[in-house]
Amino acid sequence: HGREGRGGGSVFYASHAWHPFFLQGTKTLAYELWEDLGFRAPDNVIIPTGGGSNVMGCDIGFGELLAAGEISRRPRLFCAQPLACSPICTAFLEESGRSDGKPTPEEWNAPVATIAEGASIAR
Repeated sequence: HGREGRGGGSVFYASHAWHPFFLQGTKTLAYELWEDLGFRAPDNVIIPTGGGSNVMGCDIGFGELLAAGEISRRPRLFCAQPLACSPICTAFLEESGRSDGKPTPEEWNAPVATIAEGASIAR
């Protein structure tokens, strides 16, 4: 995945999301929440997200805590997305036969300008 750089040469973006252990790192969010809450799982977790890696990481982390007997149940995980970059919401709506007016997943290929830059991903 290269693109043209300032000097005209090719620039390669070595995305952290393509690293094979990336999700193992994001699961620490679940462990930190569990520890900060006195070694208890919350009832619900609302996670700001772009592509969903922190949602997947929380699912992995809370799943491991459940398997280890450290918690008795998983918390409900919710993701919140900026409207300008909401592929997860759009995909769920499309799957249920509804629409939010956004392009379909096949058309998600260009970032959309937003002040929520940390959650802005290629649609």
